[in-house]
Amino acid sequence: MYPHAGFAGVRARLSEIFHLGGMVNMANTGAVSDFIEVPTDALVSADIGDRYGNLRLINPGAYAAMERSIAQYGQVTPVVVGQPTGSKYEMVDGFKRYRASKKLGLKSLSCRVLKGKDRALKSAMLYLNTQISSIGDLEQGMIIQSFYKEDGLSQVEIAKLLGRHKSWVSRRLSLVERLSDEVIEQMRLGLVSSSIGRELALLPCGNQRGALKTLQKYRFTVRETARLVSLLMNQPAWNHETILNFPEEILSARQSPRPKKSVMDSLTKFYGDLSTIERLCTGCAANCSQLSNLDEQKVLSGIERITDVLTEIRKQFSF
Repeated sequence: MYPHAGFAGVRARLSEIFHLGGMVNMANTGAVSDFIEVPTDALVSADIGDRYGNLRLINPGAYAAMERSIAQYGQVTPVVVGQPTGSKYEMVDGFKRYRASKKLGLKSLSCRVLKGKDRALKSAMLYLNTQISSIGDLEQGMIIQSFYKEDGLSQVEIAKLLGRHKSWVSRRLSLVERLSDEVIEQMRLGLVSSSIGRELALLPCGNQRGALKTLQKYRFTVRETARLVSLLMNQPAWNHETILNFPEEILSARQSPRPKKSVMDSLTKFYGDLSTIERLCTGCAANCSQLSNLDEQKVLSGIERITDVLTEIRKQFSF
């Protein structure tokens, strides 16, 4: 078993200086055993495929932020691509940059190229994103499932390939395989978050579709989804349809949004604040003659600060 620490040479700034320390044992996979940085000219985005994109989840907020960044600053860091078949380039890392650039109409992308076959490139997806904590256990499980189903690797072989313990592989594979295809597809499209997906994975696959429709209909939060899952797991099956049609227990627990303050409420508070200031100042004026050993500098400094604030308030009005 190759220890995970063997990849400690990977640095967070991979997009600027690409280096992978150590080797990956791929003698049994037919893939090249290491990753090499190959500097290239910008590649036309239409010539780059994203078939590995189905192994990542879409986060609409992150994609919108990336689009704004590229629109304002352009492409700051290169994407990472590979040639698994030896011809066409395929995206390995930088899917947000890639898709945002296509949407904005950029004609080219700055790329760094990894030398490796299919298994090596999918392994790189894990390493590159794990080091910067940008990939969750569900996405890790999707990549592992690809090794398991598409490449025909056993869990032991996957663990050896990734330099991980078999239990690490087993947990993530189990998480993904407990989800129905419909839930996974909704997650890929960014319509269901990974946190909600993790809650749905507690249900049998056959019950996830109904729960999915209910949580989307009522726009459930993660906490509300967890409550729905708990109800379905603890209530008899004959009551599930009633719960899913109208989950009254969950909806009734929602707090009503606080009403927005009206203009009149704001004015009333403003007048009250002015009255309070006036009352405090009047009290100070009445009491100052009875006080001894006053620090003149502190008193004058305080009066000046209050005067400055009142002057600023007065400037806000035209009268």
